Amino acid sequence: MSDHKFTRRDFLKATLAGSSALVAPTIINYLGKSSPSSDKEFLEIRDGSFYMGGEEYTIKGANYLTRDHPWRMFDEYDPEQIDKELEMASGLGINAVRVGINFCEATGLGPDAEPLSEISLQNFDNFEDFLGIADSKGIKVMPTVIIHPWNAELKKEGNFHITKEYLEGWVPDFKDDERILAWDAFNESEIAKENFSKWDLPSNYSYPVWTRRIADTLKNLDPNHPVTIGLSDTHPAEEIPKNTPENEAKEKVIQALPKYIEHEDFYCFHYYTYLEWFKMTVDKIKEQTNKPIVLQEFGLPTTGSKWRGEDDQEWYYKKILKWSMEEDLSGLMFWELNDHPEEAFRDNPYNPENDYVDDMGVFRDDYSKKPAADKVKEYYKWIL
Repeated sequence: MSDHKFTRRDFLKATLAGSSALVAPTIINYLGKSSPSSDKEFLEIRDGSFYMGGEEYTIKGANYLTRDHPWRMFDEYDPEQIDKELEMASGLGINAVRVGINFCEATGLGPDAEPLSEISLQNFDNFEDFLGIADSKGIKVMPTVIIHPWNAELKKEGNFHITKEYLEGWVPDFKDDERILAWDAFNESEIAKENFSKWDLPSNYSYPVWTRRIADTLKNLDPNHPVTIGLSDTHPAEEIPKNTPENEAKEKVIQALPKYIEHEDFYCFHYYTYLEWFKMTVDKIKEQTNKPIVLQEFGLPTTGSKWRGEDDQEWYYKKILKWSMEEDLSGLMFWELNDHPEEAFRDNPYNPENDYVDDMGVFRDDYSKKPAADKVKEYYKWIL
């Protein structure tokens, strides 16, 4: 890699000059595109709470993947579809969405890319356009800056400069952008280590170290926006039966928090374990940090089976939303806004063997509402 740090503007200049080293970006001139206003309002943290424009602020959010191109939303960019779907989100009272920046999609550094090639930034003009569409709906954006980093070379000790150059290439262009709510450094790093054997990574490599470096780099590149890390930290460290006494179970959940909390401005957790343990889990988090706490992922698929239909999802949402309010969380973001056609959701070129379900949305793939959507709207209306 060269010593020169490419910014997105450098990239565009090089492209316009006819450089053959980089791929030309798709330039979008969609009506939803807008520039940040001159009166900047960034998310602030005071006394363990969020504030925006001097007023206390609660994240009422959703995780968002486009219906037809969930894993390629900035590569197979469809602004008309995004406009429609974010209008649906706004109608539920959603004020923030979390979206993932697919590292391989944005860089071309796929699983077999050796040697590592020049970083291409062609997707980030589409990302900027996306911010404009979200802004037109009154929705802030929490980007997860790295998902699906399937190239093993990135994780090896001594190669962090590759990740750092990627972040330096585009994050500074958005440091003054009030449409960004906060940066999410990485998605579920503490369970991504399960891929060690698949990637043939050295057994002594520390995923927490790589993730903490990402968070620290974001904080150095952008002093305006807070940084978090999307942790699926409620997955038990070992299999724990549901009937385990609460005091014993409490000792075994939230194992990763101490490894990350000093490197993030607020704590995010993902919750897909036993519903009965939710309040106990939040209490355990509160014992370990005074920082704002955000439930960044929760949800239930609607397979239509006897045990997990739309009524089950509605009941699950009612419980989690009610308990989150009672626990005075600083925000929550359900997984996810809309369902996907099966072929679209499984079109994941970097993890083709995934076992993700395609029906965890509160909107069906024909955009009709499930009962859980009305439950979201009801609770989000109550939250100031």
